[in-house]
Amino acid sequence: MAHTPGPWRVENSVLNIIAQPTPYLPDGLIAATRYLGNAPERETEHAANAALLAAAPDLLAACRKVVNNWGDLHPKDLQQLRAAIAKAEGRP
Repeated sequence: MAHTPGPWRVENSVLNIIAQPTPYLPDGLIAATRYLGNAPERETEHAANAALLAAAPDLLAACRKVVNNWGDLHPKDLQQLRAAIAKAEGRP
């Protein structure tokens, strides 16, 4: 399974996650975050969720780089990284 290539960014007007436009995604829209409720204190959490989603391609690339280039990782850390990569790739 391949994801839309990064970089992704947050479009602050509505907190949409935007990638480079392609023929299949002419507006580049990957995801639209949704803010439910009318509590101003939740707006910060909503913006943080959007930022985390936008960072996903970079985080996945960093995890892959660590797993492929550092041989002296603690086995539990390596297992955690591999599990995160598998989850991002849609594998069990």
